[in-house]
Amino acid sequence: HILLTRQLEDCSEMILKFKSLGHQVSHLPLLIIEKMSYEEINFSDYGGIIFTSANAIKYLNLNNLDKNILCFCVGDITEKKARSLGFQKTIAAEGNVLNLKELILQNYEIKDKPLLYISGETISVDLDVQLSKEGYNVKRILSTPHKSTIYFIWNRTKELLKSLLYIPSSKIVVSWFNDYHALIPIIISKIFFKKSVIIVGGYDAIVDDENKHGVFYKHNIRSKIARLNYNLASEIWVVHKSLIKGCDKAASKFNVISGVENFIQNKPLKIKEIIVS
Repeated sequence: HILLTRQLEDCSEMILKFKSLGHQVSHLPLLIIEKMSYEEINFSDYGGIIFTSANAIKYLNLNNLDKNILCFCVGDITEKKARSLGFQKTIAAEGNVLNLKELILQNYEIKDKPLLYISGETISVDLDVQLSKEGYNVKRILSTPHKSTIYFIWNRTKELLKSLLYIPSSKIVVSWFNDYHALIPIIISKIFFKKSVIIVGGYDAIVDDENKHGVFYKHNIRSKIARLNYNLASEIWVVHKSLIKGCDKAASKFNVISGVENFIQNKPLKIKEIIVS
């Protein structure tokens, strides 16, 4: 019995795949995705648009956007969402944002119009910064989340109730990324002697002081919870091997601390690389 905690739109294909392999699958979404306010966009100023999440496309007002604009996406799910909303020229990268960066370098001329990058507040890679270093003009539209204590407590309460409902009959608990949302399901999984897995994407295994980036950048309650999650989880799955021990080049050249092992205290833990799209 496998329990998945992402939004249905983000894990529906994974659910079908697990079921086709004979597994019993339950779906327990632990995050609420809401549309946030953002600045007005004049789409005619841009020659290409970048999406790293299907949710960014879902909540963007596309009424004044020419669907023939070159559209760069990360993963099949994001590309399918773009095509379902009428985008005609899509280019998708498998794996992660760094792969998308390479595709942009290969398929978009610096001399063309600026690129528009639609993202949330928390991202695993500063794609706009990296492309700017390559000479591109990139405009990032940032959707800032509401920070409400009431919403926070309400979300944690729902996580507790749903965890108590579903986890006792599940075989494994999978949390996509390490943050607040992972703590309660992992604790409940230990109470019921269930295996728990955290899938690490990058933001949750890095400290970048210069760019003020990473869940461990600030020494606050959030970072303490993230460390606790790592120590409580049965296994850690990373989307790239550099997220296990860290990247030596990033450490020596940019003073960036990375790698799950740098944030786990006195506990041998099973960490392995998985390939996701």
